[in-house]
Amino acid sequence: MNGTLLALTGLALVAGYAVHLAFTVLRYRGVPVPLEAGPFAEEALRKGLTGFRVRVGRRNGVRYPERSVYLTRAVYEGKSLYHLAVAVHEVGHALQWRERPEMVRAAQGALTLALGLLVLGFLVGPSPLGAAFLTGGMASSSRAFP
Repeated sequence: MNGTLLALTGLALVAGYAVHLAFTVLRYRGVPVPLEAGPFAEEALRKGLTGFRVRVGRRNGVRYPERSVYLTRAVYEGKSLYHLAVAVHEVGHALQWRERPEMVRAAQGALTLALGLLVLGFLVGPSPLGAAFLTGGMASSSRAFP
């Protein structure tokens, strides 16, 4: 497989995933739920005794040192199945931290290493060295979630 075909295959996979994700988001944004996602996330964190709090931010995510779950304003105030799923996903990360903080730190490190190796593999291109980087990146990412 030459480099151009490999690049086009990778681009098609990424584009296909982006289209699938867009259709999934559109589908579930239209399914109403009787509560806002933000207050639901706050209650779940309170009941989970995590010590985390919910904040409105620019991006959805968890900042472990701050012990904060960030939701965009749209997600925080959203009342659809999509918004609720995003909030629950982020709360799940906080609950993982409560249960196994050492595993979360190890997974973050492994995923950072995996991303670096994958990028190097694509930059080097089709060669034994590029294949080694890609293989290492895939192995690192699979070790992040045993």
